[in-house]
Amino acid sequence: MLLEVKNVSKSYKAGISALESTSFNVMGTFNACLTGPSGSGKSTLLNIISGLLPPSSGEVFFDGASLATLDDAALSRFRCENIGCVPQGRSMLASLTVLENVCLPFYLAKKKGDPKDRATELLALMGLDGFSNRRPKELSGGELRRAAIARGLMNQPKLLVADEPTSDLDPANAEAVMALFAKAIDAGVSVLLATHDMNCLKHCSIHLTMEKGRLLA
Repeated sequence: MLLEVKNVSKSYKAGISALESTSFNVMGTFNACLTGPSGSGKSTLLNIISGLLPPSSGEVFFDGASLATLDDAALSRFRCENIGCVPQGRSMLASLTVLENVCLPFYLAKKKGDPKDRATELLALMGLDGFSNRRPKELSGGELRRAAIARGLMNQPKLLVADEPTSDLDPANAEAVMALFAKAIDAGVSVLLATHDMNCLKHCSIHLTMEKGRLLA
């Protein structure tokens, strides 16, 4: 896979700039870590790469195809099939069970078959075996984070984008999450994560740093 970010920026009303012109490209299967202080533009950049937020200028390319050329329906379909997202904070739907939440990307992509076996396997890998029928309100913050990662991997995406994936996790579970990312990479999934957890750096082959909306390295 080739990920290209070309001169991407994001500005809001009143001249507020969340992301200044940013460019980089990565080829092949990768494990990249994006660090920087709060408000530096990490989440904005991740959301643009994921197709969740349109840039004010510039383009994002996957294997030479620009996300800017896709309408809303095509972009949603592309994201469901190619990009797994682990957003910051609590993102499980309260009305669904944990298993149903993990299966949701499969249904949104309108795939054929039964996703429950894979969802159950992913939950077990995340140390959530036996949690399938629970509701999100019954899970701790760390358990919700691990369930969200399982959901992000549901469709075997080309790219997994994770915003603070080890937040709310103790050191042992954080290491378990990074080990799961390593297994995903071995299976051909590229990983791009934003984090304040410097322990994650030892697991990543690419380190990107942001400050005040600018990519420094």
